[in-house]
Amino acid sequence: MIKKKTKNPTDDISELTEIKLFENEVGKQFVNTKIYIEKLICDSLALEISNITESEKLSNLALSYSEKIDDKLLITKSLSQLGRINLIKSNFQIALDFFYKALDYNKILNNQQIYVSLYNNIGVIYLNQSDLWKALEFLIKSIDICKTLGDKFTICRQLTNIAAIHTETCNYPKAIESLQESLKISNEINDLYTYAASILN
Repeated sequence: MIKKKTKNPTDDISELTEIKLFENEVGKQFVNTKIYIEKLICDSLALEISNITESEKLSNLALSYSEKIDDKLLITKSLSQLGRINLIKSNFQIALDFFYKALDYNKILNNQQIYVSLYNNIGVIYLNQSDLWKALEFLIKSIDICKTLGDKFTICRQLTNIAAIHTETCNYPKAIESLQESLKISNEINDLYTYAASILN
């Protein structure tokens, strides 16, 4: 069975690698294994800014265990988190590789919220690489899904990025249109951060 831990799993990362997730009675611990992997991913997410090295170790563990039980949702989440970590580290090509692998798995799952997250992150990478048309392509894909999900928060945030792209390509009418739409939505949902960003742009 999985050992119950009362302390933060990052206190001793070596202990995590020694945990036996696959003993003789795999069936009995299968659900617990999934919960444990979810916790690894959550801990990795929490540490990605303050301790990115430990965050990466946790995500790699999560990916390894997810692949052992062939859980495509957890594999997708682990790959996505490894993509986020490499994005933070400015390892853009490595991050893209992880995000595209996650996209391949998500084609099986067809999880719309995961699509939104992946499209946003891929769009941001292309934006950082000044591949503006690719960035625009993925940000628009994200917004299209967000409209069906009713996710106005993400829509107004990405509209500011799209406005920046239009500004960079000197398409000022489109830039103004995107900013106005972002302002309208941010005002509706009381998103002061995006409202301020839209005004400053």
